[in-house]
Amino acid sequence: MYNVPAQPTREELDRDELGPVQMDWTYPEFTKHQRGVWWYVGCIGAGAALLTYAILNANYLLAILVILVGFIMLNFHRHDPRPITFQIRQKGIKVGEKFLPFASLQSFWIVYDPPHIKTVYFLRKARLRNEISIPLVESNPLKVRELLEKILPEDLSKETETPNDSLARILKIH
Repeated sequence: MYNVPAQPTREELDRDELGPVQMDWTYPEFTKHQRGVWWYVGCIGAGAALLTYAILNANYLLAILVILVGFIMLNFHRHDPRPITFQIRQKGIKVGEKFLPFASLQSFWIVYDPPHIKTVYFLRKARLRNEISIPLVESNPLKVRELLEKILPEDLSKETETPNDSLARILKIH
């Protein structure tokens, strides 16, 4: 009889390929906001106004886009956010199942203004989707900074959240 070696688990492969986990935490896929009646009235009003404008101007692509955005927002509202695991590994960062090597990252910065803003940002070298924002949740920002400073340069010129994150937080859409 042959002795077949056991296949390595996904965790063992990750540890071998990506190096050990230096720090990790879990955060929700999106924030489940408490939205009042006026938020819904405003969204429905804005959607209806855009849809009317699109139909009156025979811009059917915009009309379809407005309807799709409405369905997407309804779908997000009906589901609870999934937990996403973030890891700082020896060779890069891992967001859920996606791994980004440190060589693909240009810098990082931390915006910490509790209770509203607790985020670490990574600037990618890629041209599209340059910034990656990771909520710190309950992680200690000083320990995160201390670890990342050994690997990536910190961009001290950036002290605020990105405009996209700021708008999404204000409008309660993410």
